[in-house]
Amino acid sequence: KNTNNHQIVPPSSMAGKLIGSKLPPLLSEVIAFTLPSHASGGLKLAALEKRLRQDPTDLRRRAAAISFYSRDAMRELTHGDAASLEEPLGRAKEHLEYVLKATDDIHLLHNVLIGSLGPRLLYEVPTVSAQYMRKIGLDRECLEEFDTRSQFEERATQYHFANALTILKATGHQQEAKELYEEAIDLEWNGRKPIKWHTFDQTPGVYIENLEHRFFWEGEAQLPITAFLTENLHIVQEDLAALREKKKAAGGERFSEKLSKFIPRPQPKRVGQVPAYPALTESGVWDMVQLYVNKEWQEESCKLMPRTAELLRSRMPSTSSPYVHYNSEEIVLFLLAPGSKVRLHNGGSNAPLNIHCGLSGCGGAY
Repeated sequence: KNTNNHQIVPPSSMAGKLIGSKLPPLLSEVIAFTLPSHASGGLKLAALEKRLRQDPTDLRRRAAAISFYSRDAMRELTHGDAASLEEPLGRAKEHLEYVLKATDDIHLLHNVLIGSLGPRLLYEVPTVSAQYMRKIGLDRECLEEFDTRSQFEERATQYHFANALTILKATGHQQEAKELYEEAIDLEWNGRKPIKWHTFDQTPGVYIENLEHRFFWEGEAQLPITAFLTENLHIVQEDLAALREKKKAAGGERFSEKLSKFIPRPQPKRVGQVPAYPALTESGVWDMVQLYVNKEWQEESCKLMPRTAELLRSRMPSTSSPYVHYNSEEIVLFLLAPGSKVRLHNGGSNAPLNIHCGLSGCGGAY
């Protein structure tokens, strides 16, 4: 109770769990039912834990417990409190490990990993996350996609192994990643080895054979468009400078906040300045403005960078070939706030070549 204004201050799930641990599970559930949702989480969690002690095999309740602990962990992660993160994340991991061993139902495993834990926390429990993805990928339902889908499409087993490798590499678990890589390329299905990765450094979900792989495309290997971009980079920079001035005049808010009032934002096409890839943003801010994606110009976004859009309209699409993913070709502006960190990752396929042009404030970036 806050004695200054006589309002009840809702406890966190962990604090509510401590209170609920002193009560019978049914009473905790009844009290939690009568409280607003933001104040009842801890009591529900305490009741869940007691029910699980009575029946440890109840995977539905374990998934619910993972959800509660994950919400607490996300709150601590957002506030940057590493010490407070340890307990809820540790408890979530215990339940995750139990579920992983207890079931072969890949749909339940997927729902627990993505629905209960959530994409952002995959990197906080990397080895368990990778074990889930490996188990899902080795299921027959996933393996059969090697027979029904071509190398130009996502096939479930390779997709899940690729995601597991991304998480292990990004979190420094190199040995586990190399072991999983070797398992993937040695995997046999119907008398063949369908995962065709050739190097540990390039392990996307879609891998098209016979495409040249280089870390950097330099010198004579550069694409012709790089010279065109270099020659006209001042136009993009001038557009960006004008956009920043407009943003300052608007009070610094994201353009998406103004545009969303009257522009629909269907996925994967997003208008204005929006978060780029939240699960890959380890810290800070990584935003983007998509001008061209999925073979379509995003006209409302192009109004933010009009000269840049006009400059590049004749260049996209650059091919008549089908796209592997919606962003196989795209024109996008990325913004990183000072001190931000993006996790190690690779794209969804080995088809695109990325051309990065530093526009402003890139000193000291690496």
